[in-house]
Amino acid sequence: MTAHTIVPAVRGATAACPITVPQAKNNRRRGDGFTRDQRSGRWGAIAAGARASVALLLSLAIVACATASAPHIGKTARPENRLPLSELSRTETTWTAKDLKLHYLAAQAGDNLEISGFVEFGSNLAKYPVINAFRVYLHYLDAEGLVLDSKLLWSTGVNNEYRFVRWTFERQWPVPPPATAVGFSYRGGASEAGGDKGFGQTKTGWEVYKAP
Repeated sequence: MTAHTIVPAVRGATAACPITVPQAKNNRRRGDGFTRDQRSGRWGAIAAGARASVALLLSLAIVACATASAPHIGKTARPENRLPLSELSRTETTWTAKDLKLHYLAAQAGDNLEISGFVEFGSNLAKYPVINAFRVYLHYLDAEGLVLDSKLLWSTGVNNEYRFVRWTFERQWPVPPPATAVGFSYRGGASEAGGDKGFGQTKTGWEVYKAP
């Protein structure tokens, strides 16, 4: 502690009588046993830990969003699902899978790929009145069939009735320089009444998935 000297004025006195008043330091201990400096360091460490946790959660969310928007990157497409870019022409072509048909016109125009067409569901899906968050992707592949990039080609909202679905698509994207082919994949479902949270939550329906 430091001391301050106060000299009060006393009526009629010729000399002052100094009074020493103890002054507590700012860093005195509180009721929890910590000094201000200790408490500041303690809460600073907690705040730093909280900031680190938030940063980690944000990074995980970004990774999750990136994975959802561009799935299958780094995976290898099956040989039958590798369509050479050099063979694409502006004539109608149909990619047939178990659950749907993809009718499209596609061609490489300079550094871009242009593709348009429409989706036709198979009977296992068409018999249900509600579509649950369906997505069809186009994948750029290298010479070994490795997925370089993924693009959302066609999608529906959550729990859409057939009459509200736009079945056509028209897209244009840059072609990554190493890409020599494209492939397709899809994921989604259809049901009698739809689900509360989109894919994976259908009620009395059918869920489908196909990797590239």
